[in-house]
Amino acid sequence: GGGGKGEDAALAASAADLAAALTAAQTAGVPAWALLADPGLGFGKSAAESTATLRRLGGWSTAVAGAVARSAGGWGGGDTDADATAAWAALPPPTAAAAAAADGPTPWGGARLPTLVGPSRKRFVAALCRGGGDRPVGVAELDWGTAAAVAAAVAGGAAVVRVHHEGAVAVAKVADALFRGHVGG
Repeated sequence: GGGGKGEDAALAASAADLAAALTAAQTAGVPAWALLADPGLGFGKSAAESTATLRRLGGWSTAVAGAVARSAGGWGGGDTDADATAAWAALPPPTAAAAAAADGPTPWGGARLPTLVGPSRKRFVAALCRGGGDRPVGVAELDWGTAAAVAAAVAGGAAVVRVHHEGAVAVAKVADALFRGHVGG
């Protein structure tokens, strides 16, 4: 995998938690087409965990889809935390090819589980902008950092991004064209 054992365990736990919520939504009658996977960047995660989740987003969303399918009895595989952690650790970091493949089928219901990512102006983006220092980060610099995070999210397979600055929409469109070949619309 692309991270340490602690990172792998945190990412597997995050995927498993969301899978449980998605399964509950399906059980309650929410149609699959109305569901999005959101890794919750910045919510209950350290800057390092949010960064790792974004860096390995393609594998994270695949892990969520697989966990949902397993909990619904449709996919097989291990059901323990150790199995989930080992499965996460085996996933490679996403590449442009993996991002393009994210448009294809996943184990969950034979359809892709769309991922929503909201990196806009988050503390982990500010931490990355600071580069390990403790200086303040202004809104303009934070918006540039957000633009980079949006491009990474699209490269990792995100279908939807939430942003504060309209300039990030152009970043998402260009990243979508570069990584997936979607032009226009």
